[in-house]
Amino acid sequence: MKKKLFKAGVIGLGVGMHHFQALKNHPNCIVKKVYDFDKLKKFNFKKKFPNIDFVKNENEIFQDKEISIVSIASYDNFHYNQILKCIKNKKNIIVEKPICLNKKQLSSINSLLKKTNLKITSNMVLRTTDLFRQIKKKISNKKIISIEADYLWGRSYKLYQWRSQLKDYSVIHGCAIHVIDLVLWLLNKKPITVYVKGNNIGVNKKIFKKNSYVIILLKFSNNLIVKITANASSIYPHFHELKIFSKNSTIIHNLQGSYEIKKNKKIKKLFSKYPDKKNRLNIIHSFVDNLKNRYIRSIVNKKDIMNSMSISLAAEKSMKIGKEVKIKYEN
Repeated sequence: MKKKLFKAGVIGLGVGMHHFQALKNHPNCIVKKVYDFDKLKKFNFKKKFPNIDFVKNENEIFQDKEISIVSIASYDNFHYNQILKCIKNKKNIIVEKPICLNKKQLSSINSLLKKTNLKITSNMVLRTTDLFRQIKKKISNKKIISIEADYLWGRSYKLYQWRSQLKDYSVIHGCAIHVIDLVLWLLNKKPITVYVKGNNIGVNKKIFKKNSYVIILLKFSNNLIVKITANASSIYPHFHELKIFSKNSTIIHNLQGSYEIKKNKKIKKLFSKYPDKKNRLNIIHSFVDNLKNRYIRSIVNKKDIMNSMSISLAAEKSMKIGKEVKIKYEN
């Protein structure tokens, strides 16, 4: 049987280089065209991959009828319009988070995608981490009392690059959304309300004028409360800390290691891999596999993206108005 091949284009060659490598290494995919406005990135890319077309304009990717997958790894403020171009030109979409910057844009994307057979995924890589997959199995039948999930960015210098220039940049959309998605995936439940506070104590306010620290409280229908923080300015390694308290055990993942504390106070070390970066390409590989065979589930699908973005946008609203906000999900 002839192997089905998907031709892809990649926009943005920062984190997009990981998208490029994942697509390039999939047996059913060929990267045909790439684009970035940075001339140095173009120079370095052409030295390594002289046979791949580095186009002068992103529209050359959208308008290429042979290309059926477009990976969007540009700056946050470009994502929405580039997604619209994908839909208009019938391209399946891989997009970095956040996929958009307001609720109106999210509803528009959802509505337009419903009218097509196109598929979308986003790079919620924590779902692929071996440790978190083990934890998900461990808590599947447990009564959860509370969860604390902290996104410790550990790379504050990034706040002073392109992020400082964006009017709508948000550490909620850029950082916290990863652990928001992780909690949704671990619990397989959606919160009903969100309440957020934030500050910018740890940054140079002349350059970065937005909050660099946020604390998010998610309330679920069973009265479960989950606390999430995003800390973009701390002196700390890049890390995703997690505490899960259940009736019969506690799971802790921090810099000292990963442990399960049993009811008898015995401590069992968890040896699964973290951060397990090699598995991150599985987000894109599962997406291509799903395009090839609809019975193979994409690790992150449209519903997952809509849910995490709905929470992230509601959290941003709560921080701005200083009140608890009911989360409105896309249907």
